Formats: sequence, C-alpha cells, structure tokens
Amino acid sequence: MCKIILIAMKTKLLIVIGFFFVIGSNGQKGMSENDFLIEKKESNGETVISFEEKNNCISSFGAPLNDEGQIVNFIESDIISREVLDSLECTIFTKEEILLFEDYRCIANVIVSSTGQIVKVSFSFNIFGHSEKEFFSKISADKLQLFSQKIKEHISFDFSFNHNIKKHGYYNQGFLIFKSLCSEKLIF
Repeated sequence: MCKIILIAMKTKLLIVIGFFFVIGSNGQKGMSENDFLIEKKESNGETVISFEEKNNCISSFGAPLNDEGQIVNFIESDIISREVLDSLECTIFTKEEILLFEDYRCIANVIVSSTGQIVKVSFSFNIFGHSEKEFFSKISADKLQLFSQKIKEHISFDFSFNHNIKKHGYYNQGFLIFKSLCSEKLIF
C-alpha cells in the first residue's frame, strides 16, 4: 500500500515539475500567440515588438553556393509586385489599422530562397511613443498570421547573382509594410 502511494506521489511530483519547466521555458523566450513567438527589445529608448514564426520546416538557412563551394552573393534584389503586397494589406487589414501600423514603422523580415520564394516571415513594430498595452490592444495575431501566409503565397524576390548557383540557399531580406495608403492607386 505504501509503495502505491509513493509511486502516485512521485508521478504527481514529476507532472508538477514538468508543468513548471514548460511554463518557465516559455516565459524566458517571450509570449506566444498562434504560430508566433513575440519578443520585446529595448534600445536607446525605443521599443521594438517582434512577431516571429515559431514553426517552420527550414531548419538550416545556409547561403547558396557556386561550383567551388563558395557563397554566392546577389548583386541586386527586387521585391516582385509591391502592388500585390499593398492589395494584401488592404484586404486583410482595415484602413484604421494600416494608418496605426504606419505610425509603428513596421518591417517584414523574411527568409528568401535563392529562387526568390519567401519561406519565413516575421514582423517588427517600433512602438516608440506608444504604450505596449495600447499596441497589444490594437494588433491581431490572427491577421498577422494570415498576412504572413499570403506574403509567402503571393510575394517573391528577383535576384541577380555574381556567379552561377550550384546549391541553392537562403538570404535574409526586409521591407517596409503598411505603406499601402501612401500609394495613390489604392482606394478603400
């Protein structure tokens, strides 16, 4: 009888320790909402809130290589179809949200394959002059997740390289987002 009670107590203790381990490890990395890891960074009086995709099938982001195994740099990169990006913004977000986000100086940080396909998206918001509480009350992680998905489906890059690529790889790129209202072509 004492053995059964002892085993039950050990089991409960392991469950409690496991629970605190999970809680503690998530608390150190940042908040989590949907498929994003949310991190806050402060520097020189500015606060940047980042939403980074947690789950992604790309585990190693190596650079493209040429025939000699050397890294191939791109000479030029262009985002294909800024108009499509603007349209995606207007489809997913309201005019009020876009105006608010313009004030936050938003950047999409992406990992792009050397073929031009975007494989990972994260978002950075500089909330200088705004409170975190205000920011989080106005942001929708669900909409950011949908925006991330649509960016990967509809936006790509065109690269010019300094050498031929033998083994494809990945580059980090970034571009401003929520600038669609600056375009005179778009009407809500």
